[in-house]
Amino acid sequence: MNDFNDSPIPVVVWVSPSGAAAWSGGTYILMASHIAAMASGTTIGSAQPVLSTGELLNESKYMNALSGLMRDNARLHNRNETVAEQFVRQNINIGPEEALRFHVIEFAEREKVGVEARNIIDEKTEHWGIKVSSVEVKDIAIPHALQEAMSRQAQAERERRARVTLAMAEFEAAQKMVDAANLYDKNSVRACTAKQGHVNARTNQYPHRWSLNGLSTPRHSEHTGHSKRKERAENSVAKGSHKTESEQSQPDFPFSGSSQLGESVD
Repeated sequence: MNDFNDSPIPVVVWVSPSGAAAWSGGTYILMASHIAAMASGTTIGSAQPVLSTGELLNESKYMNALSGLMRDNARLHNRNETVAEQFVRQNINIGPEEALRFHVIEFAEREKVGVEARNIIDEKTEHWGIKVSSVEVKDIAIPHALQEAMSRQAQAERERRARVTLAMAEFEAAQKMVDAANLYDKNSVRACTAKQGHVNARTNQYPHRWSLNGLSTPRHSEHTGHSKRKERAENSVAKGSHKTESEQSQPDFPFSGSSQLGESVD
């Protein structure tokens, strides 16, 4: 199909003889041609991808890609994009009359195909100094042995593409799993680091209760503070005879820093 787009002269695809069908890949080739024509009694359509096992491929990734390819080819040659997409998504089949009415092909009769193809080719080659006098469309009978060889080759190519597609899908899935594992690993390290930092921050806090005599007592809880105050009160009662009256009347004051303690002492 890429060769069709790169061709300097129009490419004509003619579906024949009567009773033949250009299903699946034949429909893709027909839609990619510059001129599409069908003989009476022929059929096109059923372009949904199929695995080598015969199972229909329904994954959205491939369905969207192939239906988009069909629409692009139809748009490139001014054909019906909606019907082209339904060849892939709905597996519709149409004959030459419907295809001509829905603007999927350009011609449906052999004589008209020859005349119109001559006009189109002559227009494209006129600036080369080439005059096309006639174009004749004929049926070519392919030998049965050659048909079988072409069929085996096409089957082998379909199987190769199916295996390559499956391998690519597995590779992408494995890569996603590796990316997810790396992401989980990084987030786990960050969480452990943040938790450890939070623990260190909590354990490095040392609140104190200062008294006028310059001694400090860690205040870890209300219960510990109450016990310390009770102990100082008992010591004061027990050693009251050793303190002066002014010392006994001085209360304890909490300060947050050494500067406040110095001011109070002054």
